[in-house]
Amino acid sequence: MLKVTVLSADAALLEGLTTSAAALPTVTGFSVLTDLNAGFARLCAAMPDIMLLDLALPGADPLSVLEFFENADFEKSPLLFALTNYVTPQFLRFTKGIVTYFFVRPIAPAVLLSHISQITALQSGATPAPSVNARKTERVAAKLLQNLGVSPHLQGYRFLLEAVKMVCAADNLTKLRVMGDIYPAVAEKCGCSVAVVERGMRHAIASSWIFADIGCLQAHFGYTVDAARDVPSNSAYIFTVAAHVRAKMREQS
Repeated sequence: MLKVTVLSADAALLEGLTTSAAALPTVTGFSVLTDLNAGFARLCAAMPDIMLLDLALPGADPLSVLEFFENADFEKSPLLFALTNYVTPQFLRFTKGIVTYFFVRPIAPAVLLSHISQITALQSGATPAPSVNARKTERVAAKLLQNLGVSPHLQGYRFLLEAVKMVCAADNLTKLRVMGDIYPAVAEKCGCSVAVVERGMRHAIASSWIFADIGCLQAHFGYTVDAARDVPSNSAYIFTVAAHVRAKMREQS
């Protein structure tokens, strides 16, 4: 039995889904949101098993909508399905591990709900959603990277975020190697090569050294930071950021 929440501003879609949900015995709860920011408290309170996101929301780009959902503080993370007007291989790589399944318009509401029900049944033995602590670590790391001037729009932002999360979760840092462990793991998760990961990280770090507030850089990397100093290596940057994330997590625990 499933509780489903739909986020969409498409009136015809919502009407069709509401009618179809009433006729589907596997759906025991069905709720609708038309605005993500205004309805976020309701979304958390509903604790849905399934979340269907219409990525054609007015005034929001698809990646922003997915990032909002990924950073949401759910007690139990629902399975995320997305409805979109188009999808590209690059978009699929960036959203790997976030979205369970993409549906592309046009698709009938009844068929959409039926497919979601079937896919969810197959997912019943899948890997559990990340723990509350893992999601909290990701939020702290994401906020710190952005404060350090790493733009979320950069490809290297996600690479650095995944790397920092990996370091924070490691039991023995002395055995964790950047070239042998971190780069390959991030590359596999993001669907790209190790060389792309290394380059993307380097570019993001260089960008942060240019655009970040000097006081913030000094607070995290020491007072040796100045305009003439070279940027830190990928390894030094990742482990320094991870150390600050771990410290922040200890303060909040």
